[in-house]
Amino acid sequence: MNLKPIIRQLGGKPYTHIFFDLDRTLWDFEGNARVTLSDLYQEFELFRHFKTFDEFHEIFQKHNERLWAEYRHGRVAKDTLRKMRFSLTLKSAKVKDEVLAQTLDVRYIADSPTKTSLMPNAMEVMEYLRKRGYRMLIITNGFNEVQWIKLKACGLEQYFDLMLTSENVGHQKPDVRIFEQALREAGCKPSRALMVGDDFEVDIVGARNAGIDQVFYTPQGDEGSFAPTYQIRDLIELKRLL
Repeated sequence: MNLKPIIRQLGGKPYTHIFFDLDRTLWDFEGNARVTLSDLYQEFELFRHFKTFDEFHEIFQKHNERLWAEYRHGRVAKDTLRKMRFSLTLKSAKVKDEVLAQTLDVRYIADSPTKTSLMPNAMEVMEYLRKRGYRMLIITNGFNEVQWIKLKACGLEQYFDLMLTSENVGHQKPDVRIFEQALREAGCKPSRALMVGDDFEVDIVGARNAGIDQVFYTPQGDEGSFAPTYQIRDLIELKRLL
């Protein structure tokens, strides 16, 4: 745990704005995706093609994560990501059915954001930060059509003044321009902002390049290529920091 003493004191409180990533930082992406995929597995009788749900889930995750990495680097378009992740998953079981693949993707996009599982202690920390007077924003690379649904469904919407998506801004994290846009819209100087995220290369590197202090949230205790401003394994540790 790297909860270093706060050196910079600005009017008694060093930060005024807290920027959060959404997926895997506040919203339990893995848990909610797994529930959604399990429902689809049963409804569309995918057990006819895969030995177990775990096999289907593992294959989908592999293709989805690879395509998301390609998308973040601008090597595939959003439509390609959505078209290919279920298509490739089905083809791994020798099922060539593009209509089924498209149907699964449409349902996945519709159903997954309505799931409400959060990362441990997320709601308690949101309430604490609001009572402390912090302004909170979301900066996400997720798709426009699902991120607001997630916030509303799980009860997080009330805590955030603004959400910036990479689609709206035109730049994805870690591009410094999405962080600069967040600062402009928040009316906040970099020295008064703090970025909390789980993806080192996307959230932490991007924030540092924008001159924003960072909290690397890593339940597994992973390490990045440099020491972030702070590192935590549980969101509840933010109460000791802020």
